[in-house]
Amino acid sequence: MLFLLTVISFGVARHLSPVATTATQWVVLWAGIEGLLGFYTLSWAFRKSDNIFYSFFLGGTLFRLVSLGIITGLLYVNNVPLLIPLLSLVSLYFVFSLLQVPFITYGLW
Repeated sequence: MLFLLTVISFGVARHLSPVATTATQWVVLWAGIEGLLGFYTLSWAFRKSDNIFYSFFLGGTLFRLVSLGIITGLLYVNNVPLLIPLLSLVSLYFVFSLLQVPFITYGLW
């Protein structure tokens, strides 16, 4: 499901190429890869102890925060307008986070 949503998001960003820059397409791809990585690590950690699960959950959150900062810095240094790529990244992070919880909790994956 997350992979399908990533492909659809990348396809929409690719289709809106005049509006969405190449940076937005790379940001959408990165958000999808990070979302899939976060989903699989959390689903693995869900079967382990609470300490391991919360460590992976907090680590994933910190990784997203650092990733957001690095991408913002790269966009700023390269003089790319920040609004569309960062809005895409944050909205995909939000959607992927909302989708992870029911899939992991109820074993829908």
